[in-house]
Amino acid sequence: EPVQRIRYAENEDDEPEILPLISHGGSSMGSSSVLLLLPEHDIVVAMTVNSVTDGGSGPVTSAAADIMRDFLRFKSSAQY
Repeated sequence: EPVQRIRYAENEDDEPEILPLISHGGSSMGSSSVLLLLPEHDIVVAMTVNSVTDGGSGPVTSAAADIMRDFLRFKSSAQY
């Protein structure tokens, strides 16, 4: 299912929000990729990596989600 959710808290002590997330990912022999979109916050993370095992795109998705959370934190602290 392409619409999922990501947990996000600005600070470690805050109650996390659950934000709607659009995603797609996959793997093939020697590579994995993922695309994460957070339309409400105008954030997109796309990653493609080489791999030595056929472990699926789960580890890449976790790394991309961590990067997305970093962008959310940066965006919430930025002065416009």
